[in-house]
Order: sequence, then C-alpha cells, then structure tokens
Amino acid sequence: MLWKNINSIDCLERPARHETADLVVLFHGYGADAANLFDLADFLDPEKKINFLFPNGINSVSLGFGMDGRAWWPLRFAQQTLIPEGIEAIRETMGGFWKEVIKPEQKLIIGGFSQGGMVAIDAILCSQIVPKGLMLFSTCWAGFADWEKIKTAPENLKGIPFFQSHGKQDAILPFAQARQLEEKLRLFGLKGQCSVFDGGHEIPPTTLVQARSFLDRFTKTT
Repeated sequence: MLWKNINSIDCLERPARHETADLVVLFHGYGADAANLFDLADFLDPEKKINFLFPNGINSVSLGFGMDGRAWWPLRFAQQTLIPEGIEAIRETMGGFWKEVIKPEQKLIIGGFSQGGMVAIDAILCSQIVPKGLMLFSTCWAGFADWEKIKTAPENLKGIPFFQSHGKQDAILPFAQARQLEEKLRLFGLKGQCSVFDGGHEIPPTTLVQARSFLDRFTKTT
C-alpha cells in the first residue's frame, strides 16, 4: 500500500502502469477507512490501466470496544433535511484536493460506498466537480437541505454515465432511498440505472463484475 497526502487528506494509492492513466477516486463509508475498499482496485482493474485513489475520512469516530474508524461527517443530526455538521469544512478541504488530483488529460471517475457515495454526489452537486463517470455502492439520496434546493444539475453533468448498486434487504440505507437517488440522477440528466441484488449493505461479487464492465468503457488503449 502506498500512502500519500493530498491537501491534508491521507490517501491510499494504487498506481497504474502509466502516470497519465485515467483516475478513479473511491470514498469509503462511515466507520471504515481508506484501506476498506483498496482491494477493489486489483479486481476492477487487474491490468493496472487506471490509477486508483482511496481517501481517508477526515473525522475519527469511535466504534466501541476501543476501536476507531474514519468518517466524512458525524451522524449527529436528527433529520436528513438538515445539513451535516462540518460539511462546509469538508467541501473546502475537498476543493483543494480536487485541484491537485484533477488533470485535464485524464478521465476522472468518482464514487464510493454508503456515506462515501454521498461524498461523491456532494462533489458533483455542490462543488461543481464534473467527472466522466460515477460509481455508487449501497448509497442513497441523503436529502440534505442544500441538495434539495438543487432542482436541475449543471448542463455539463448531463449525459454522464453512472453505475449504482443496492441490496433489496439493506437495513442501513433502505432500498427505497436508493430508488430515490436513481430517480434524482436521471432527473439531473445522468445516464444509468440501479443494479439490484438480494442482500444487505454490501458489495457482492456480482456487483463487482458489473462495476468492472462499467469501468472498461473508460480504459485507454495502451
């Protein structure tokens, strides 16, 4: 594992064979850390044609029994219609992060699992990040107050492909919320659909195979 610091955010990097290869940035879920999704890189891209970055959540959270994890924002808010505590600071930090990692010669694909998927959605809605693709695992439309104010996405987001997956038995983020996210993304003009599986809050092997096929369309000929 190769650690690097980008605008005060620690990241695990799985480099491609070539520095100018396209870039995938995946954000982990609440209570996990950058290493949680790291092994996905070799499955999704065994030939190392794509650079992968896995940022570490900027907040430390207690998981009990002396264990700690990382998160992007705390869960201390009672209603989804509120704006999460500290999200403005996250957006400011992430703004500097994106300035460092986005290269005009590279395609950028962003996404994440659970809360990490919300970070990716927030990036395109509130930070004006325009990726070539979006990968969302077991996440949902959080419905934060500032998200709900956005009725139409910027014109340059229209037509961007997205891959979304969700388990029908997800007890953490109910399946109905995933359907709401799918509808919102389509309303904003993004192109894709939710891949549904029998299971809970997870990324099953069948989903990984589909995600690899999704990424194949972005891979440069080497």
